[in-house]
Amino acid sequence: MDSTVHPSDRQTNGCLSYVLSLQEKLQGAQGPLRKELEEALALMSEEEKKTTEWQGKVKNKREMIAGEFNKLHTLLREEEQLLLQSLEEEERETLQRLRENVTKLSQQSSSLQQLIMEIEEKCQQPVIELLKDVKSTLGRSENVKLQEPEAVSTDLKNVYKISLDMREVLKRFMAITQCTEEENVQPNRRD
Repeated sequence: MDSTVHPSDRQTNGCLSYVLSLQEKLQGAQGPLRKELEEALALMSEEEKKTTEWQGKVKNKREMIAGEFNKLHTLLREEEQLLLQSLEEEERETLQRLRENVTKLSQQSSSLQQLIMEIEEKCQQPVIELLKDVKSTLGRSENVKLQEPEAVSTDLKNVYKISLDMREVLKRFMAITQCTEEENVQPNRRD
């Protein structure tokens, strides 16, 4: 046997030891990479948790905003109904008074027309007929005084102001919310 190492064997051994050295280095690199992977997975898990928590906060805030605006919508609808009821009542009362005025004026007009027709007929009658009851007819015509209708204001009351001043709306809203909260607390209290 030849104890001399052949140059190609030396090359093979050199390559083999180089490959083994690369394998060791690659295996050595896996440890830190695995630690980096673990850290990346842990951070990803934290971020996913934050995402879920954030979405929950946003959902809660969205529901709170919608709830508060529903309360405001309810408040505004109630205000609208109160204003419309007041306006309807004022309309009814004012129309009744105006119609009563029209009725009274119509009755007076009818009486005046009747008296005018009576006087016209008297003027057409012969003298003897004209003299009959002339004093009564003239007396009635002299005593006729037009009764002025009752003064009815057609100006709307100033209570129909729609306040779009947000500070005023918020004050009313806060007062209603506070009353509602107090009502919800009272049944739980025992005296």
